[in-house]
Amino acid sequence: MQSGTDSRKGNAVRLADIAREVGVSIVTVAKVLNNTGGKNTRVSEKTASRIRACVEKMEYHPNMLARRLVGKSSDLIGVVLDSCAPAVYHERLSLMEKYAAMNGYRFMIGQAHDDVGKLKSFAHTFHSYGVAGIICLAHTYEDANAANVFPEDSTVFLAQPKGIKNPCYVKIDAEKAFSQAVTYLVSRGRRRIAMLSLDVGYGDILLREQAYRNALGRYGFSREQVKRVPLNAMLDIDKILPLVQELVTVWKADAVICANDHLAIAVLRALSILRTAVPEQVAVTGYDNLDFTALLSPPLTTFDNRRDLVAKTLVEMLWELIGTPNLSPEHRVRTIEPVLIEREST
Repeated sequence: MQSGTDSRKGNAVRLADIAREVGVSIVTVAKVLNNTGGKNTRVSEKTASRIRACVEKMEYHPNMLARRLVGKSSDLIGVVLDSCAPAVYHERLSLMEKYAAMNGYRFMIGQAHDDVGKLKSFAHTFHSYGVAGIICLAHTYEDANAANVFPEDSTVFLAQPKGIKNPCYVKIDAEKAFSQAVTYLVSRGRRRIAMLSLDVGYGDILLREQAYRNALGRYGFSREQVKRVPLNAMLDIDKILPLVQELVTVWKADAVICANDHLAIAVLRALSILRTAVPEQVAVTGYDNLDFTALLSPPLTTFDNRRDLVAKTLVEMLWELIGTPNLSPEHRVRTIEPVLIEREST
């Protein structure tokens, strides 16, 4: 018999306890909570509401092991997050958890960085717990097999995964944002536009750099300048100051496009040390629209990647995929465009 726990008393709360409290049969309770009993068991909405109220009152939680033994999926969603991910990913994770909880689901989280072995371990663990589905936020590594460890019929990815024939994923169109950044700066009279990026081989970062180059080419600017910072040095002013100094004093940059807001913060600090006025001498743009960017001096022009919408879309796509594993191609990809937030740094 399936059981749960009563956190108030430390005792197991059974379906039989709920049935006795409400005055109905165990079969009726199981029908409401687990949708068992087939068409022969019918429950009125009034009775179902009383059962749900009793479940909440007695703080009943289903026994996951028992559900697994009888072939039921759990109320868990497996989530994979990069252990070196910037703050915006953690904010997105929090929003995803909110939307999942609204549908009665909880998260089981695994964190790894560029380690396919760990990703495989997470996939096995998720399977052993019978997770309802998986949301993968960490797979855009150089290893083409990173995404292949997760089941295609129950996994939604953030960004297009490599090596999967018919993936289900949400794409944040960062390339369009970085192309728009160049267009915007050119419209503001900037002609020597540099980029400060990250020294990683991730697909999304490389796409941002390529979008910057392509946009410069469209305006006939043959000279480009990309400087890269190690992932663990995004806020290390000792490493970033010499790069910014070279861009400003040697290359004569009049604008710097940064791969994310953390790099933009460091650039603003470096320019302050170099006594270079922003935006009069050098304009600066970021990407992510982190909460504090509006409070910087000067406030940072950046791109809002619409974290709430991305989080909601990832969760909703997972519900669709679970309900309809053979989703048509047009329903397997959602594209979300970042929005330019213009402030005083440009």
